[in-house]
Formats: sequence, C-alpha cells, structure tokens
Amino acid sequence: MAEDVPTFHIFDLSKQVDEFNVTVDVTKLIPKKELVLNKSVQESAKKFFTPNAWIAVQQTLRILKGKLIPLLFHFSQK
Repeated sequence: MAEDVPTFHIFDLSKQVDEFNVTVDVTKLIPKKELVLNKSVQESAKKFFTPNAWIAVQQTLRILKGKLIPLLFHFSQK
C-alpha cells in the first residue's frame, strides 16, 4: 500500500508513511487478502502510517472486504 516509499524509510521507525505515499489498489492485495485482513497484522502495521495515511489504508481494507465500491486512486503531492 506504500509501494513508492523507499525501504530504508519504512525501516526507520522515527518516520511514518504519509497519505501522499499510500496507493490504494485493491487488485495488488487480493493475493495476500487473508494476511492483510488479519487484525493482528493490521495492528502491527498501523504504527508505520500517519493517522491520515491509516484512513486511506482502512478504506482499502474495506474495499478488500467487499464493504465499499472499489475505486482506484492515488494520493499524490504535486
């Protein structure tokens, strides 16, 4: 969900992924649906995202669960 963020940024625990780096593309998550929808995995991942980025992640999870109409969008800072 944050595929444009450099790996070193993700492993730097002092930084979080912001909403401008969250790509919401459910089709890329379908193969890992069971893992991504796991509540424990979500709780562990949440700390790596800013609050606004986590909202985008939650929307993606709702789409993956089939609770929202799928829309593909990318928050972009331009």
